[in-house]
Amino acid sequence: MEFAFHLVAPERRVFAGEVQQVDLPGCEGDFGVLAEHAPFVTVLRAGVVRAHGGDLPPHFLRGGFAEVSASGLTVLGRGLTPLDELRGDALDEAVREATAALEDAHGEARRKEQAQVLEALQALSR
Repeated sequence: MEFAFHLVAPERRVFAGEVQQVDLPGCEGDFGVLAEHAPFVTVLRAGVVRAHGGDLPPHFLRGGFAEVSASGLTVLGRGLTPLDELRGDALDEAVREATAALEDAHGEARRKEQAQVLEALQALSR
């Protein structure tokens, strides 16, 4: 059974369509959303968004929010990048930028967020 999925970045809508499942990196752990899922809102940590049954390739996000409602799933993501664009030199550069951002981060919450981004990027490079 399919449901509506919207993936939105601050500057544009990345995807709007019907999918069978979406896997997301939640702040409490990874989770999947299927049709008729119970409504909720949650914070997303850095990681990969994978939609099944649609034509959206996996995307890396640096954090955001997800809302599951009767009308479907909406993800508001920061730093959305198609996963196939984070290969080789591009991934190495993203890791360097995340390392520098972590070193420059002020405040515990910002350091924690930057550490999660760096950890997620490093996991992709393995």
